Amino acid sequence: MSSEALRDALVEVVWSLFTELGAPGVVRHHQGIALDPEPIVVAAPSLFERDPRLRDQVYAWCASHAAHLSVCRLQGLSRDLPKPARRAFQGLAATLRVHAKVRWPGSGEPSWAHAPEVKARRLPMERPALVRFRARALCGVGGRADVISELIARPGGWTRASDLTELGYSKRAMAGILSDLAEGGLAKQRVQGNALTFQISHPEHLRKLLVTHDLRYPRWRLIVTAVLSFLDLANLEPASASVRRVEANTHREAFRQLADEIGLDTPPVTRGNPEAWPELMSWATRVAAQLADGTSPALGAQSA
Repeated sequence: MSSEALRDALVEVVWSLFTELGAPGVVRHHQGIALDPEPIVVAAPSLFERDPRLRDQVYAWCASHAAHLSVCRLQGLSRDLPKPARRAFQGLAATLRVHAKVRWPGSGEPSWAHAPEVKARRLPMERPALVRFRARALCGVGGRADVISELIARPGGWTRASDLTELGYSKRAMAGILSDLAEGGLAKQRVQGNALTFQISHPEHLRKLLVTHDLRYPRWRLIVTAVLSFLDLANLEPASASVRRVEANTHREAFRQLADEIGLDTPPVTRGNPEAWPELMSWATRVAAQLADGTSPALGAQSA
């Protein structure tokens, strides 16, 4: 299978997400899904070469709405990116620093000499998917708003600080915020084994305030990992057939672990399979298409 269909599907994922965030795109397939901007922003530059208009609109969106994003979190998430994706994000961050005076982390050179002459639309805070931005309007940009958003997403469960490090903050920072919320009566606290666990108090009140009913809450960091891994797989197309078979085995194991964590179908068996690479490409293309149209099980179950 050609890599073109997979690349196109990955571009469509990012287009739909940024259209929901307010960029002037064509389709919105993620209206009922709570968006998490920082993982989406750090992944998007990896697809700029595929679609210059996407690059221009993402740049304009970031230049206009950078104040709504956590610099600390962008730094933590970008640090864990694969090297090509990290370079791509650092190029965007450097371009924003030079042309839009946005103080984002990184030490790379600007991705392009002249900033795109496009203007972003306003941030559509009223859209349900932008619940994290409403939480930040209430609590300020940073870990507190993100922790509250996560606790609202799991009202019946008990959460440890270590469960929240996937957000891109340190365990110590998450533990401090959880303790503050418990002390202020916004969260309940109890001991489970050797760990303190927390649960939001009166989630119905915060949900009503933040307009969160009927939203789905995906694990965006893992979804972004999948998107970037799929792109890496597509980039193997020029390699020899033997190299692609070896790489298919390596990628398949990583995909299997991701599939288990976010509820995807198990990828096809590759070991000893002469059609390993095209079959894995076909699987990845189907998964990416479902992420793009909002039907993927990885996008989460509807909250209570």
